Amino acid sequence: MRGGALAPCDRVSTFYLSSASRFVRVAGLSPKDCFINILQLLGFLDENSANIMRISAAGRTGFTKEEIEKVFILLLRYNFEFVSIKDYWTWLGLASVIKPGEVAFVGAGNADGGSHVFLIGKSHDLSLFIIDPTVNKYCKIGEPCQLEFLPPTTTSLYILKHSELQIPLEDLQKIFVTI
Repeated sequence: MRGGALAPCDRVSTFYLSSASRFVRVAGLSPKDCFINILQLLGFLDENSANIMRISAAGRTGFTKEEIEKVFILLLRYNFEFVSIKDYWTWLGLASVIKPGEVAFVGAGNADGGSHVFLIGKSHDLSLFIIDPTVNKYCKIGEPCQLEFLPPTTTSLYILKHSELQIPLEDLQKIFVTI
């Protein structure tokens, strides 16, 4: 827990992905913009703000696990943790709690130290899909295309979880000083 004062993160964080979600990405601006792409797709960033981030250091270096957590804390005022899950089936089980039309924020790391974030969504027929705006692809879990997102070199899996209690606005500044 950050600063010893925040509630534990015991809920899988889910977001609604509207069919009206507008995602326009100027390709080639940055090599590590997967988190920026997700924030834009979920409606937290508009096109111009996302492109400004893509041409900044954030687009070149990406975001750390801790920075991802801080962004969600700032945006939504809950405690967030990007939890490492070692077992694929446990990770998939956690992601499967989402409702149709929702997505979970997830990620994967590989043996060479690289990492990538994307979404897992549930369709109205209850199928789970990987959604990756960085490569503009989606894939049904269990299909061969899944290897594009989760190759055999995958060594770590992550899922975003949050606390039940929202952080009071007046406490937000104190929390960021102690993070």
